[in-house]
Amino acid sequence: MTDLSKETLLFTISVRTWAARKKAAGAANKIIHDAGAVDGALRATKSLLPGAREHDAVMKSAGRLRTYVYENTLPWMDGIRILKSSGYLNFTAGLRTLKAEHERNVDDFLNAYDTLINDAQVSLSSLFVADDYPITSRLRERFAVETRFMPVPSVGDWRVELNAETISDLRRDVETQLKASQAIAMKDVFDRVFEVVQTAYERLKDPDAIFRDSLVENATKLCGILPTLNITNDHRLDQLSKQIMSTLGKHNPSTLRKDPVVRKNTAAQMKDVMQKMGALYRNQNGISHGSA
Repeated sequence: MTDLSKETLLFTISVRTWAARKKAAGAANKIIHDAGAVDGALRATKSLLPGAREHDAVMKSAGRLRTYVYENTLPWMDGIRILKSSGYLNFTAGLRTLKAEHERNVDDFLNAYDTLINDAQVSLSSLFVADDYPITSRLRERFAVETRFMPVPSVGDWRVELNAETISDLRRDVETQLKASQAIAMKDVFDRVFEVVQTAYERLKDPDAIFRDSLVENATKLCGILPTLNITNDHRLDQLSKQIMSTLGKHNPSTLRKDPVVRKNTAAQMKDVMQKMGALYRNQNGISHGSA
């Protein structure tokens, strides 16, 4: 097991949101009654702010925050993420940008909130219930974003007054937990690589298949952050990244669409990467991929 305590950081994020939705039991019951259906046959949910662009913007920026964290970190345990400390500055810079954007969207929404409620009263008609809407002074906390960095625990770091046998048992338990978390984290990053390669292969092997520019862009983006995600400094992951960038990553998407020879060769190279992953990582450290 790699000692991660000196080269990695743990990170948690909580992005709270107010969905602006409410169960509409009365409306559901009326529909059930009119249809002659049995009780409980339908459940209805109403949008409290239908068509509110300001609220949509908040929900989307919250989603971008979560996506950014999931893309740039790996799962550890119980909602905790992990990344290499060498990627801390780049990660936090991107996080600050997205968090600032989200806070601006929240401000815009709160400034428009009273107007949006008035609009909703017209749009919802008899479905409007004033008590469904939180007061403005308490609404901001519904969109709170909380982040926290923590050190990775070290197996040998026990400063407690217990007998040697008990401490030894505790160390074994922690080591087991760390091994399991490390395996989960590394499986996640290899799964990401395999998914990108497999998607490229499936699209490129069929000369008539349509694909978006994101086919190449996603591969390039992933390879760019792999150094931060490679928490165990696995040289095999570095080799895969180099092979992807020297094959799929070097081509413009339009070239892959227009040049059948380049497309066919790149598909073959992606198949080669998949087969290597199947051979090298099957049943190793919890990583298992079938070959193409």
